[in-house]
Amino acid sequence: MEEWIWSGVNLAVGIALFGVALLIPFRRQYARPEVTRDLLAVAATFAFALGAEYMLGAGLEWTAGFPLMERWFDTLNHWPLWVLVAGNLVVSDLIAYWAHRMLHTSVLWHTHAWHHASKYLYWASGLRGSPIHVLMLAAPSYLIYYLFPSPETGMASAILVISDILTQHITHSNIRVPFAKQVEWAFVTPRFHFVHHSADVKRGNSNYGFTFTWWDHLFGTYTDPETAPVDDRLGLTYETTNLRLILGLPPRRDPVASR
Repeated sequence: MEEWIWSGVNLAVGIALFGVALLIPFRRQYARPEVTRDLLAVAATFAFALGAEYMLGAGLEWTAGFPLMERWFDTLNHWPLWVLVAGNLVVSDLIAYWAHRMLHTSVLWHTHAWHHASKYLYWASGLRGSPIHVLMLAAPSYLIYYLFPSPETGMASAILVISDILTQHITHSNIRVPFAKQVEWAFVTPRFHFVHHSADVKRGNSNYGFTFTWWDHLFGTYTDPETAPVDDRLGLTYETTNLRLILGLPPRRDPVASR
């Protein structure tokens, strides 16, 4: 029952942010939403996520009985709850940053290309993902939630779930954030992440952060959003089928269709 409640919250937040983006957009988008395609993609991504949850859950449950892990969990019992929540947020974002960078390598790019195929970004298009894409980006949250466990109910759990929902939807929403440059000293904004979805390969291979911008500054992958053209196009520079994109397969004939 609780999963259905959070799914409803997820949907409600996405629709609300879409409305906000129509009222206060930060840039003009040069395409229309592909609603039917995106809703089918969301359904597929949900199915992939269930598979990833089963695989990751089984793997982590297998390690729970290791003596080293038992000692680690005993140590965590003495840590304040706020430290566990902060550790979860920061460390999972760092691991997600590196997982994201790996998806942009030539070996894994085609498993991530479906996420970049949309020429119009909003909450639903931001949920596009192939099976490998979903598995790799879900793994950091599962791993860190396992290493920094907090109560499964209550305020701590709600903070972590709401943080994931807001991060996903806000970064893919065309919303003008007040004082964006100052906010971007620490947090990813829509305009920061839109740079990452640029069809231009150089800009697209930057700004990998999900919640925090620190990692891009620290590891040299930062692109200042103010340097991106106001009419910067989104999407891919090559054509392929929706089926191959959603399954994470490369185009049949296009040796240059990679990052």
